[in-house]
Amino acid sequence: MLIAIVAGMAGAIEARGCSQRCGVSASDVATYGAVVLLLALAALAASYMPARRAMNVDPMIALPHE
Repeated sequence: MLIAIVAGMAGAIEARGCSQRCGVSASDVATYGAVVLLLALAALAASYMPARRAMNVDPMIALPHE
């Protein structure tokens, strides 16, 4: 978890510098909305295939019973 925090902080610092170079203001709603949409689509794409494969498995086979 500490690695994720450090990586997030480094990414935030780099994004701040990039926003200054690219002319994006800190309150640019369209840019933040596009980033949120992009991250949501990436999460959906990353979870769709495993969920689709899991739907085809019989629960009685997947869960061992005693």
